[in-house]
Amino acid sequence: MAFTLDNGTAPKIFGIIRNPLKNSLSAKLYNSIFEKQKLPFVYLPFELEASSLKNLLLTMRLTDVESLNVTAP
Repeated sequence: MAFTLDNGTAPKIFGIIRNPLKNSLSAKLYNSIFEKQKLPFVYLPFELEASSLKNLLLTMRLTDVESLNVTAP
């Protein structure tokens, strides 16, 4: 899946790893800040089990994921 901004460019990707994510407001907060500051960034939630972490790290190396926050409920 490719993400593009309104101007057609690919944003830098930031995100949060948490399970469960249902109570996390991080994506709304950071995407609001990025939009207000006109930054070419997107903040995505990644809800996954610990056993999937290796796949996520590999995906980060192959894409434009800049960094992730890791948190626990």
